[in-house]
Amino acid sequence: SGSLDIGAYGSTALIAAWAKTRGSYDLKGIAACNEAVLTLYTNDPSIKSIKDIKPTDRIAVTGTTSPQAIMLQMAAEKEFGKGEAKRFDKQMVQLPHPDATTALISGNGVTLYFASPPFISTLEASKKCFKVTDGRDIIGGPYSGALYASTQKFAEANPKVLAAFVGALKEAMDLIQKDPGKAGEIYMSAEKTSLSAAQVEDAIRGQVFTIEPRGMQTFANFLAGAGAIKQAPASWRDMFFEPVSQGNGS
Repeated sequence: SGSLDIGAYGSTALIAAWAKTRGSYDLKGIAACNEAVLTLYTNDPSIKSIKDIKPTDRIAVTGTTSPQAIMLQMAAEKEFGKGEAKRFDKQMVQLPHPDATTALISGNGVTLYFASPPFISTLEASKKCFKVTDGRDIIGGPYSGALYASTQKFAEANPKVLAAFVGALKEAMDLIQKDPGKAGEIYMSAEKTSLSAAQVEDAIRGQVFTIEPRGMQTFANFLAGAGAIKQAPASWRDMFFEPVSQGNGS
């Protein structure tokens, strides 16, 4: 609608938006925010791997097209073979991270949940939840969490704005790397959390903050193979504006 110039997307949502707007709005990524840390947890100690998930298990994800849901499909195909990507689709339960965390710890309604920081710290601290697998195992390497994007029209009309935006992100990431304690203080002043300052700092230290997109080609190839997008890009660079498109992403 033109009411926003820059928007934030998950990795899979950005790929879908890029694919659907080709030849019209031509939406592309500006920069990544971080390398995602997504881990599948369970409150059932008998579930040691993807193959142990039963048809009766309910799996909490933030959205049925979220990176967590797509990675669950990728894991299913990897474990059970071609054509099995949607094996767990009907078992997915859409819940926000705080509600999913509470549900898994209490054992109310779900037996698995694809968590992200800082909720991973809460699950670990509970001693009631156990890791099944994580995104790196599924993807085969690092992958982006949130990314920023804009349209071709805005990017062409405002190259200095995009350069300043990317520069500001890099400045923030430098602060996070140099002083994670200060970054934790800033987070806690902006977000309500039951975590201690030490737990928040640990969650920050456990992440990699970078403007370089990661794992985008792998996601795009899977989405194209699953029919979610018509065609994957020849290169991840096709989905991003400069200067990030000239960087060391994947």
